[in-house]
Amino acid sequence: MNRLQESIERLEALRPDLAAAPVPVGLTRYWAASFGWPEDLWRGTNLTAETYSTEDVSVADDLRMVGTLMELYGEEALIRKFLDWPYVPHETVVFSAPDLGAALEAVVGIINRTNPQLDLQLVDDGTWCDFVISADPALGQFRGFVEVMTTLFVLRIADSFARFGPPGVGLASTPYVEAVHADPLLLQAVNGLLPVTISRGADRTFVRLEAKTLRLANPGYRASTWQNLMRDLGGNAAGVNRQGGNLEGEITALVLASLRERGRAPQMTDLAKARGTSVRSLARQLAAAGISMRDLSGHALVQVAAEKLRSTDLPVSEIALGLGYSEPSSFVRAFRKVAGMTPGKWRAMLGAAGVQDASPLRRTG
Repeated sequence: MNRLQESIERLEALRPDLAAAPVPVGLTRYWAASFGWPEDLWRGTNLTAETYSTEDVSVADDLRMVGTLMELYGEEALIRKFLDWPYVPHETVVFSAPDLGAALEAVVGIINRTNPQLDLQLVDDGTWCDFVISADPALGQFRGFVEVMTTLFVLRIADSFARFGPPGVGLASTPYVEAVHADPLLLQAVNGLLPVTISRGADRTFVRLEAKTLRLANPGYRASTWQNLMRDLGGNAAGVNRQGGNLEGEITALVLASLRERGRAPQMTDLAKARGTSVRSLARQLAAAGISMRDLSGHALVQVAAEKLRSTDLPVSEIALGLGYSEPSSFVRAFRKVAGMTPGKWRAMLGAAGVQDASPLRRTG
């Protein structure tokens, strides 16, 4: 009996609740399909090719299939396949989010709810944000691999959110990554495939990003779409602490409506009136939720500007004036601060790519 199989049997004996818990099988299914659905894939399970797509898969059975793939092809081959996966994990959530921080918080909530063998946390001290990853110790020999795969998962989301934005504009700095339980040979193989280095950790596995990277914005963000998506996902509170829950969505919608209809951002008195509250109460609510009206209005301005850049041939100077800027240069600076490039360059990028979406966050390959 090999060590991977021993780990699964030990898991079933010591943690039958965890072993029997259902888990998503998207990545395992992708690996299996990529390797031509090997005959040994179902070894030790009650699954078949016919039932695999319809039955809930337990943690133990999923690990058995992953273990079989490891035995047949090796861990490095699985990692290579993952890095080639054309699907960005939780793509709909990631590219619907107002910014990278909201995307990561939503993903934390989804993974914690659907993957009982994992515990993910975001720890943000204002300068750095650590995405802390902890796989259940009961996973045994699988623990290090699962943690490394989750770090790659996080890195891919962060990199994709940045890379699918304006060319040349990405993460504020190279992420710093530590892994605790991974085999040194596995880390060596992974580090040969990545532009970042995963260091051997001392006490925890985490991906560290600069906190300001979390504000990497999606100029095509639409509050109603994001709120509906969060509601469809079960009303999970992911992103509520940072994004201010419905408050930010409601305020963003009001700001966007004003910009589109009147060409100016609303005043606090307008916002308070629309929400049936006083200016003082609204100010307290915004402060408690950590919402900056300056940042929110800046992002909304860029979103509306992006819509006009995409859908009209108006000169940048005319768009600037239509949005209340007395000087086009001020508009250019505001757009570049959020989108990472000038409005003219962004419009040229859309034209060259034949893109018909109002958001710079597009897949390029």
